[in-house]
Amino acid sequence: MIASPRLPVTVLAVLLLACFLPCLAEGGEVKGFPGIPTYPGAEHPEGTGTDYQEYSDQMLEKEGWIWYAFGEKLSEEWDNDAPALSQKIMQYYKTQLDDRGWEYVGDCVGSHHWVKDGEGIAIDIPADYDIQYKHMSAEDARASCGELTDEKFAEAFPLCIDAAQSVYAKHDMSTMEDFEQKMAELMTAEGDMEAMEAFNNNLQEEVKNAVGNTLKPYGVTFERLAELFSNRQDVLRDWVESNQEKMEQNPLGFLALIGIFE
Repeated sequence: MIASPRLPVTVLAVLLLACFLPCLAEGGEVKGFPGIPTYPGAEHPEGTGTDYQEYSDQMLEKEGWIWYAFGEKLSEEWDNDAPALSQKIMQYYKTQLDDRGWEYVGDCVGSHHWVKDGEGIAIDIPADYDIQYKHMSAEDARASCGELTDEKFAEAFPLCIDAAQSVYAKHDMSTMEDFEQKMAELMTAEGDMEAMEAFNNNLQEEVKNAVGNTLKPYGVTFERLAELFSNRQDVLRDWVESNQEKMEQNPLGFLALIGIFE
């Protein structure tokens, strides 16, 4: 009987590593997202430098999101056909997360959303060569894809105007003249545009938060209302024609909503 050839231990070890290392590289979990697999060929941002790594970790802790960058091979695939790769990546996550017990909610406000046991997650490709993962509650994930009938939209919109107007009132502004005077005061006091822009950006964030709270009973987020807005131009036009007095009473709230939506 001829004995079967035996591989030297060192050769066997190399072969095992050759199989094992790719499994590690492509079979890990997204940092901060237990049970969510990385996409094969996408790398953690820490590979792009210490500063970016620190920024990424801060955003994960404070904002609940993290980006993974494409590797060279995936970047080439993106350059060749970005829409096809985007669809391929999202189909991968639909399959993987379904196997892990996540319920797919939908593709809304620029992201794909899933829910499981009170938790929500959004995955999207916000820029070339990057995948973003974002934590949220299951309620917010569902609200990101919520729907409003025309009647509910017409009901919610004036309440949102009131909420936005209240933000300006908190800063002693009720009319466009008040707003312009406030901007002029900031320019005079600070002497540059940065203070004015910072104040205006903060106002917009306050408006988004106030409107978001108003929309919770309707089961939609602020971002989702803005997305639905594009398909409700006729409903909005009818409301404006019938509610001139409401607009005159809340000019800043109305203009703030329209400005942010557009």
